[in-house]
Amino acid sequence: MSVTITHLIPCTSYTFTVSGRGSGRQGPNSETITAITAAEVPESVANIGVNETNLVWDAPSPLTCEMLQYHIHLNLIKIDQCQPSNRNQSVTVKEPNLDLLGLEPYSTYHVTISAESAAGIGQQSTVEITTPQKDATASPANVTIKNSTNPQALMFSWQEIPCGERRGVIQSYNYTLRNNSSVVEQDVVNIMSVTITHLIPCTSYTFTVSGRGFGRQGPNSETITAITAAEVPERVANIGVNETNLLWDAPSPLTCKMLQYHIHLNLIKIDQCQPSDRNQSVTVKEPNLDLLRLEPYSTYRVTISAESAAGIGPQTIVEIITPQKDATASPANVTIKNSTNPRALVFSWQEIPCRERRGVIQSYNYTLRNNSSVVEQDVVNTMSVTIRHLIPCTSYTFTVSGRGFGRQGPNSETITAITAAEVPEGVANIGVNETNLVWDAPSPLTCEMLQYHIRLNLIKIDQCQPSDRNQSFTVKEPNLDLLSLEPYSTYHVTISAESAAGIGPQTIVEITTPLKDATASPANVTLKNSTNPQALMFLWQEIPCGERRGVIKSYNYTLRNNSSVVEQDVVNTMSVTITDLIPCTSYTFTVSGRGSRRQGPNSETITAITAAEVPERVANIVVNETNLVWDAPSPLTCEMLQYHIHLNLIKIDQCQPSDRNQSVTVKEPNLDLLSLEPYSTYHVTISAESAAGIGPQTTVEITTPQKDATASPANVTLKNSTNPQALMFSWQEIPCGERRDIIQSYNYTLRNNSSVVEQDVVNTMSVTITDLIPCTSYTFTVSGRGSRRQGPNSETITAITAAEVPEGVANIEVNETNLVWDAPSPLTCEMLQYHIHLNLIKIDQCQPSDRNQSFTVKEPNLDLLSLEPYSTYHVTISAESAAGIGPQTTMEILTPQRVPTRGPRVRITSVTADSVSVAWTEIECGYRNGFVQSYKLNVLSAEDTLLYFTEVERPGLNCSVSDLTPFTQYFIYIFGLTSIGKGVTSELQIETLESIPTVPRNVIVFNMTAFSFRLCWISPNPTNGIVIGYMINYITLDNRNRTYQLKYDTIEHHGANTRYWYTVDNLQANTHYAVQVAAFTSVGIGPMSLETEIYTKPDIVYVNVLYTNEQVVMLSLENELNPIGRNVTYYIKYRQLQKIFEPNGEIYFDWFPTILLNESPKTYLLESLEPATVYEIEIFVRTSAGEGEPVNFTATTLAPAAKMKPKMTIVSRSDTTITVNLKTIDDYIYVRNYSILVEKKTGGKRQGIVGEFLLNYQENPNHYITASFARNNVPVKFIIGNGETYADYYNAPLTEGSSYYLTFFIEKHGYETEELSQTERGTFLKAETIITTDEQSPTKFGLIIGPSSLFVAAVVLILILVLVMLKRKRYCSFPVNQDFQLEPIKKGKLLK
Repeated sequence: MSVTITHLIPCTSYTFTVSGRGSGRQGPNSETITAITAAEVPESVANIGVNETNLVWDAPSPLTCEMLQYHIHLNLIKIDQCQPSNRNQSVTVKEPNLDLLGLEPYSTYHVTISAESAAGIGQQSTVEITTPQKDATASPANVTIKNSTNPQALMFSWQEIPCGERRGVIQSYNYTLRNNSSVVEQDVVNIMSVTITHLIPCTSYTFTVSGRGFGRQGPNSETITAITAAEVPERVANIGVNETNLLWDAPSPLTCKMLQYHIHLNLIKIDQCQPSDRNQSVTVKEPNLDLLRLEPYSTYRVTISAESAAGIGPQTIVEIITPQKDATASPANVTIKNSTNPRALVFSWQEIPCRERRGVIQSYNYTLRNNSSVVEQDVVNTMSVTIRHLIPCTSYTFTVSGRGFGRQGPNSETITAITAAEVPEGVANIGVNETNLVWDAPSPLTCEMLQYHIRLNLIKIDQCQPSDRNQSFTVKEPNLDLLSLEPYSTYHVTISAESAAGIGPQTIVEITTPLKDATASPANVTLKNSTNPQALMFLWQEIPCGERRGVIKSYNYTLRNNSSVVEQDVVNTMSVTITDLIPCTSYTFTVSGRGSRRQGPNSETITAITAAEVPERVANIVVNETNLVWDAPSPLTCEMLQYHIHLNLIKIDQCQPSDRNQSVTVKEPNLDLLSLEPYSTYHVTISAESAAGIGPQTTVEITTPQKDATASPANVTLKNSTNPQALMFSWQEIPCGERRDIIQSYNYTLRNNSSVVEQDVVNTMSVTITDLIPCTSYTFTVSGRGSRRQGPNSETITAITAAEVPEGVANIEVNETNLVWDAPSPLTCEMLQYHIHLNLIKIDQCQPSDRNQSFTVKEPNLDLLSLEPYSTYHVTISAESAAGIGPQTTMEILTPQRVPTRGPRVRITSVTADSVSVAWTEIECGYRNGFVQSYKLNVLSAEDTLLYFTEVERPGLNCSVSDLTPFTQYFIYIFGLTSIGKGVTSELQIETLESIPTVPRNVIVFNMTAFSFRLCWISPNPTNGIVIGYMINYITLDNRNRTYQLKYDTIEHHGANTRYWYTVDNLQANTHYAVQVAAFTSVGIGPMSLETEIYTKPDIVYVNVLYTNEQVVMLSLENELNPIGRNVTYYIKYRQLQKIFEPNGEIYFDWFPTILLNESPKTYLLESLEPATVYEIEIFVRTSAGEGEPVNFTATTLAPAAKMKPKMTIVSRSDTTITVNLKTIDDYIYVRNYSILVEKKTGGKRQGIVGEFLLNYQENPNHYITASFARNNVPVKFIIGNGETYADYYNAPLTEGSSYYLTFFIEKHGYETEELSQTERGTFLKAETIITTDEQSPTKFGLIIGPSSLFVAAVVLILILVLVMLKRKRYCSFPVNQDFQLEPIKKGKLLK
């Protein structure tokens, strides 16, 4: 009644019940009991490791009991991985981790952890940890600068950060070299020295260095200031003459102060016309020399060299010409040459004397004056001049001077010259001026006219009588008085001028002498009869010839009535009819002739009276209140006798027709209407009667007085009208019976939206209202008005005005990219479209044009982007509405600017290694698209990186770009800029000239061996040209005087990112080298790369196998160098290759543990080896530079000596054979073969089997192996000489009667490998005998007794026994490879 339950989980709560079971069912369970298993001592913790800043581990597994705490013991064994320690501390923690930040950083601790539960403390877990690294707290120590004669390099070195302050692995050192706070070089190295090259000589730099661990960078060292050494300057450059100075550029780069410049001047030609050999030398501080002290315009050979603190640089030689100065003399022997041309003068002169020119006389400036005024001033490059187009007979003065590049030289003495006279031209402009004949003297008038010759021929007197009278004159002045000649007469005139050179050509003209006043009036003035009461007709005859004295251009007549002039006029005929006179009236008449000047005398006065006339119609018949009145006929000059009146009543009250008639006559022009029907219409006819008869009737319709109307106008309607500013309304009369008056007017009102637009009165039954707004809705009403009040209004009519042809558009202007204008004003009707005509008159403001184009647009704007940009257009715009097209508005516009659509034409003017100069032309007209303000130049690399840009303001059309990379392809882009932006780019591809290359990049060393290393670098970037090779310098740092130089020629130019490899060999093993690489082009060699330090690996180990036995191999190792600061460790590995006498056994066993030797041993024993076994041995050396090349070789341990010999006994013999019994050694496995050696006795020294490889019969018939058997295949009986072959050995028949030595022996070695192609003969155990082939029987010792005596046999037997003992001792004790040199499996040397 108890149970023990096992395999439960410690520290776990369980419940337990139990019930009894009888023969039936199970009984009820007991009450539940709760039980907790006891705690157990925990297992050891697991997976202890460092996680960032914590030491963490896994709790013991399985974890069912609570861990109360963990006990941790820390033993600090190495601080900062560089200082041993033995500091201890213990802690307890609740959780399975420990904060490591309170421990020494980057230090090694021996940590022991055990967990504790309620049952006790568990097993300890021990581990060695390294605490996390932290930032270094100190900088590298003892930073120093090393002396360097290289002006472009500084070398710095430093020592490690002190132990305890590194706080981690110092993986690298970051150094910074600055110049004036600018970083010159900032890089990372993993050694404690650095050589920084490509620096600027004579320049101060500051240097700091800091160590970097796995965290952040440590603090910088103190700043060290260093100044690079001075260097001998390069040549000066760009020697040239600038105005009055000789200038040059200081050597480049100019970082060291130039102390002075040494200048040597050799004068070789004075004034470019006189040879010389004068010398002088000067020194100057600045790179210029004043040339004013030298001979002007002379050739000097100049030699200049710069001097710095490092010495005087190379000379630069150039030939210069000194600046020109003003000439000090004038041209010589100025003369005038004779000339018959009256309009030309010829002058000549000689050169300015040499030494007084003082420059190139490029031209001669001459001046010709007339009375101090310059007539001609010009420049010639000859020594004579002909001056034309002068004035004849004129005095001139002439001077000439020479001009060089400076100012004008002095003038020559003044020469006076007079041009010759010339025969005058014909006179001109002959004309009559009032009373004179005048003309212009010959032109030009420079020579005096002596007189004028005149001939007059009268051909018509008074322009009405022919004549042929002649007369001649001579006059001094160009005029002739005409008053003595016949007036108004025609003369043929001939005039010629006379000068000192002769009489000129005649000028002929026809003239008319001046007119004078007529001396008589028109003759026979008469009056003709006329029945016209309003007209009179007069006629007359011409003034007699000779008394006219001029052209009678017209006749002036005068008609008077009672002294008042009725009509005064001018006619050009000799009769006149004067109309529109008053009938029944008296008039007087006179007439006179008129020439070109004044009026002639009047004729006698004639009196005439006009006839009477039938009167005209009466006029202005009107009703005046109650009277009918009219006006008498007009004009009323004849008396009216009476008026005849007929009245016909045709409408009573203006609405009832009638036909009543009556007639009356009255004396006065009025009739009383009170007796007539009121407001009725009469047809009235009135005619007047005079002495000449009754005049025509005047008929009129009249209406008698009215009353007020009682109705409005009927049928008011709107008439169609095309006038957009007018509406026309009409209506009908007020109905008959409701007018009751004369509707004198109609009052109408026109409204627009309840506002009165127009309100007026008309007297018709229609009205046209103007000045309205087109396309606008109006309302209209009208009412009639009699003589009294206004009648009622008509119904309202609505009307809309028509559309109108629009006005001209206004305010045309250019708004950015649009042409805009204002729509016609006022704008009340919709504009359907606008008609635009464009006349292009100037393209791009530089090219005339006459191109036309037309558009229609809906809106008042036009996109100008489709037009020629920056061009002048003559624009005509008219608007169109539904009524038609309006007037045109014209304006001249300038279209907006745009960017140019073509680039300038670009050309290269010069290219050097680091600069290029380009020039370009203006963008072609038509493609500028605006005013080109400037040109922008961009220089891009082949990778489209912008390197340089500038903007050249117009009118500049060239630019130079410097600081380019040599031998590099660039793309130059030039484009014009308008106010809008940049235009199309012109592209130019250039390539700068070659220069020396820059430093090769990423120089690294790898694949280091003992005698070589592999060098890799990337070509310079930029290459500055075609890199044709590289120079590799390497030196041994242990002895810097030993410098080696290699030249590596490249096969082809691969570009700026090509990787090169080169193997540097023939080096010394275990040696510290520094290597540099420099590239060179056809121009020269570039700078060297930074030194890269390397250590060659140790050499292969030279090993000698000194001794072997069954279990030991003794090795001899050559001593290896152990340079200071580098540890040398020898590694020896070995393994079994094969157990010789177990041919079916395993080959190539596993390696035994490697043996490490920290010192160079002279000998070393490999012990506890197995006998008769081939061992492969590998030995190499490891230093801080890496592992050396391993040497592999084999050594074979000896087989153990046998305890007995094999046995051979003679059984029988024949003439050519011997039969023997063979006995092997039982249980001796170290046998390769059993062999039988046959040696023919020849009388010489016996060879035996020592000291050589045994041969077969064919190779040596006197000393050979005749048979060989495997260990398990040796026959018991064997016939020597049976002619058979055994294991490739021929068992040759023996020679009858010959004696032989027979040896039965063991070959212990003799196995072959793939690496060893020859058989090694090993230790031999043998049984020997000597026998002669005859018929004697053998002895029991195997000796055949021959014919010799027993004494001899006994001696021989003793000697054989001695030899056997000696040979056994010899053959059983020497090493396996005593006489065999074994070549190594791999590279290496195995010494004997």
